[in-house]
Amino acid sequence: MLTASLGERYGPLNARLLAEFRTSTSMVHNNRWILTRATRYCPRCLSGDGTEIEGRHGGCWRRSWRLPPVFACLRHQRPLLYGCPRCGQDINAARASSLIARASEAGLHPAQCRATIPGTRAICGASLADGEADRRPHAPSTVAALLRLQYHFDRLLDPDGPKSVGSFGWQVPTAQHFIDLRALSALIFMAWPCARELAETEALAVLVDREAEKRHAEFSKSRAEAEAGRRRQASHHYSDPAADPAVAGAVLGIAAQLLSAPNENETHEVMAPIIDRAKERNFSMSYQFRSFSGSSYPLQAILLTSRRDRGAFQRMEQRIESKGFSRLTGADRRAC
Repeated sequence: MLTASLGERYGPLNARLLAEFRTSTSMVHNNRWILTRATRYCPRCLSGDGTEIEGRHGGCWRRSWRLPPVFACLRHQRPLLYGCPRCGQDINAARASSLIARASEAGLHPAQCRATIPGTRAICGASLADGEADRRPHAPSTVAALLRLQYHFDRLLDPDGPKSVGSFGWQVPTAQHFIDLRALSALIFMAWPCARELAETEALAVLVDREAEKRHAEFSKSRAEAEAGRRRQASHHYSDPAADPAVAGAVLGIAAQLLSAPNENETHEVMAPIIDRAKERNFSMSYQFRSFSGSSYPLQAILLTSRRDRGAFQRMEQRIESKGFSRLTGADRRAC
């Protein structure tokens, strides 16, 4: 209800794309690119703008903070935060039927942590709008890199933003571009540390190192349980967006850089080791990500075509053109 209107620009919420590629039920089922259990936040925004009503209730919680491609606040020139600075838990995690935890709890300020202190029934209640929450752990170069990418994504999410954007040298609808980013993010996590050199800063690469190590361990455990017949093999270990805004920005930045390749030859040179490593880790799951439902035809065609098969490569280009996609011109590339 609160995010559906963003679907015109944000592919995972786009009703037309989803009607073509999947059912609405499968769209929302356990999909953290749409329905996040918790939200990121900017403590400066939550402190209010000085008006009487925001002085009393704090600044507004922005719906865009629940979208994975929103990881920084351009207004206050800082990455968003996640988790409570006092208890470390998700600050607004709620049941599936609600966007707000403890919505009927009396006496809680909108800018207070609503998590339950482990081992008790007490609410944490830490302020998310004061100096305790307003920590700045990232170096200026890392912050600058995240803000540049956030500016690019905000422009694409803006209702008046461009209707199409470049994906591997072809123009695709902006909404579908975000699905392409989602598919590549899963491949990047799966193949890590391939593409590590594409991270904007070493600090961001280190953050993804830690996140990927955790995801590889969770995937290995899930695979062992699947082989033992205790449960099905899960793909969410790689497909879920990162909770940490900086990690999310780092991986999406790499994905955006990959999509910005000007032509298929350069694309295959960069993508080949990522695809090969993902295949080695789990072929069927890598295929699932490479043929991701709702992703653009240029993305699927390129990720599923061997660069060694020149005939298939030429047929791929013909198929892309037959689907109505057009190549980026020099002016288009400069605009992107």
